[in-house]
Amino acid sequence: MKRLLFVLFAFLGLATSAVAQKGDVTLGLQLQNATCAHQMGVGVNVGCFVSNSVRLEPSFNYYFLNAGLKAWDINLNAHYVFNVVERFRLYPLLGLTFSHWTADTDDSSVDRIGLNVGAGAEYLITDHISFKGEMKFQYVADFNQAVFSLGANYRF
Repeated sequence: MKRLLFVLFAFLGLATSAVAQKGDVTLGLQLQNATCAHQMGVGVNVGCFVSNSVRLEPSFNYYFLNAGLKAWDINLNAHYVFNVVERFRLYPLLGLTFSHWTADTDDSSVDRIGLNVGAGAEYLITDHISFKGEMKFQYVADFNQAVFSLGANYRF
């Protein structure tokens, strides 16, 4: 429990530092599918443009129990956003991940730090609401996986 509280406070610190930067700020929710244990998950993210093209996005994701494993991770990704046409954006991403895996059978757990590499697309429905799809590969020792996500963001 102490570890979970520490991680949540660390995530809030990352989100606060992103909010303190100049530029548009977004809050998003996402559904995910991770390939390591074929897990579905949910997540929340905070995005902030630190320049016209660079967005920082910390996120927290929880993956539901499947195949005897459950997990959560915290990510800090950087996106380089290309405005392809009006209201449509593409972006490559690069970032860091901290993941925590727990085996349901014996409650043993493993923590790992890794690297995120991927890409995404975002469509702005209105000036404040957008939908996005993203695919990233997480390079994490013993737990490499692809993560596919669909989500929505609200821009403040």
